[in-house]
Amino acid sequence: EVRYNHAMEDIETQLSERGDFFVVSGHIPEQTMVARDPEPSLDEEHDASPEIETIVVGGLEIPANLDLTTFTLVFIGDHDTSSRQYVNIMLRLLTFPTGKPSDFWSYSPRTKQL
Repeated sequence: EVRYNHAMEDIETQLSERGDFFVVSGHIPEQTMVARDPEPSLDEEHDASPEIETIVVGGLEIPANLDLTTFTLVFIGDHDTSSRQYVNIMLRLLTFPTGKPSDFWSYSPRTKQL
């Protein structure tokens, strides 16, 4: 759940510091601006690095080229209020072009249960 973004960052830090895990976390997509952006300068066009293609799953962006078969999905949200969102995310990832995650876990920051 997007409202638990702070908990996601805490868990990402804890898992990364252990060194046992390669952690990829979703990020809230940048908001699209209504006003037109200024034209980039020639230097900006020349130095621009290619953007990573992403997809949005459960309201968060993840890289589209991940081989999910080597990953465990950890859903962070309340079990009682998010079951539909969790199921929707699972169904979306079961049809992911590079394969489905090896495991699905759920963590509730409210109850601190995995």
